[in-house]
Amino acid sequence: MKISAVRGFRDILPEESLLWQALESHARTSFAAYGFSEIIVPIIEKTELFARAIGETTDIVEKEMYTFIDRDESSLTLRPEGTASVIRAYIEHNLHHKEPVSKLFYIGPMFRRERPQKGRYRQFHQIGAEILGRDDAFIDAELLLMLNDLFKSLQLEVSVDVNSLGDAAMLLAALSRRLNPSALIVSAYGLREGLLHSSLPEAVQALDPLIEAARDEGSRQGRFLEHGDLLDRWIAPLFTEEPRQLARLRHAACLLADVGWRAHPEFRAERGLDVALHGNWVAIDAAGRAMLGQALFTHFGGEGVCPIVNQLIGYDLAARAMRWGYAMRLGQRLSGGVPEPLESSSLSLADGVLLLTLRGEDSALYGEAVERRHKLLAESLQLKIAVRTA
Repeated sequence: MKISAVRGFRDILPEESLLWQALESHARTSFAAYGFSEIIVPIIEKTELFARAIGETTDIVEKEMYTFIDRDESSLTLRPEGTASVIRAYIEHNLHHKEPVSKLFYIGPMFRRERPQKGRYRQFHQIGAEILGRDDAFIDAELLLMLNDLFKSLQLEVSVDVNSLGDAAMLLAALSRRLNPSALIVSAYGLREGLLHSSLPEAVQALDPLIEAARDEGSRQGRFLEHGDLLDRWIAPLFTEEPRQLARLRHAACLLADVGWRAHPEFRAERGLDVALHGNWVAIDAAGRAMLGQALFTHFGGEGVCPIVNQLIGYDLAARAMRWGYAMRLGQRLSGGVPEPLESSSLSLADGVLLLTLRGEDSALYGEAVERRHKLLAESLQLKIAVRTA
């Protein structure tokens, strides 16, 4: 019987391995020129290392890691990425005591049980670099410059994109001096905070950039135009004591309430979280993104508080965002995406009860699914449920 390679894995044959060795040689030369030292870490690590570093509820940890139970009953995993192992080695061997700043790079195979595609394998190889012991914009500049030198040595033409950073101006200046680009392109998203803001029409200046960006994204990815504003007004009576800065985050979440519908039902919660944490948003900080992410995660059926959200903002704020998500989930299910059920119904709080008021002809809308979401929202608010027809 012929035995072939495991699906998603491949052989590197001699003619290709020569190119492989040349690439690694160029990388080692470029990294050494910037004072980086190679670190070789194990291919197998304790599972908890990646669960804590990446997040227990992420697709990588839940669905893509190669994990097995060893003979001593410990859970071990083939590494899906390199950073966690480098950080573990940095801490375990007290490298911060030997050098105040450690500049390390690694080369080696990683493993993820993804669906194999052209150019994507379940065993893939990464070259990565980490600077530990410093926290400033020059770190990013140095890494980008080093990568640019590596690409030049390989005779590859690349463009360097810099996203919003706290010290973006300093980083951009350093990169411009070193790279000497023929042109600089500045994103139009910066106009709102730039010198041209005052020349915009007053009506445009008065708009909240986060709300407008969320509305635009919701209209492009969702199915129900203007439904987000209505959903926000419908759940607002439950959160009247929230300050304005939280109310605008809740409004943004409602505007994004349908962005996950194209995803597979099992991954819609992760899709909502990803949109919030990594979307091209403005006028929002990391804590705001985390609250937005938790609201969408809960709205799309995610359970509990996301570990990464808990790390960013703590349980109390995450639980508040989770209540937004439960309220959005109830409204979306009741309405089915059409405005009339929300326009003719209301949510209110009274004497320890979460009251849902419906028109008599809409009473049939209160089925098992709506009742279940009604109860989830009430439990999160520590209330009982009641339904009234009017």
